[in-house]
Amino acid sequence: MTQTTFSSSYVGDLKTIRSSVSTDDLSTPSLGTGQSFTGFKYVNVEITLGGTSPTWNITPLIAKLDGTGYKPGITRVISTDEPLSLQVDSSSDVNFRVDGSTGTSPTITIKGAGVNS
Repeated sequence: MTQTTFSSSYVGDLKTIRSSVSTDDLSTPSLGTGQSFTGFKYVNVEITLGGTSPTWNITPLIAKLDGTGYKPGITRVISTDEPLSLQVDSSSDVNFRVDGSTGTSPTITIKGAGVNS
């Protein structure tokens, strides 16, 4: 097992992970379509919803160490703009599956910034 050393108290640039998604994912996004957070232990995630009374199911996806795909996290139902923190342990590819949308013209944008604390 490789050990990664993280710098202390550093926040990286805000990166767009998913932008203005308006349709449910029919399958898990392809590996390599997310953002790299190499060198960071956590990602502070910003979720922005659009439309009228939108809700989305979001599932965090972290690239497996062997590069064979994503390891899915716990699916959450999101109905308001909200921040969350995700442990990524220096992952080279972080993404989100979004589906189960409801409301009128729902959209979702997900951004993240790497954090070491």
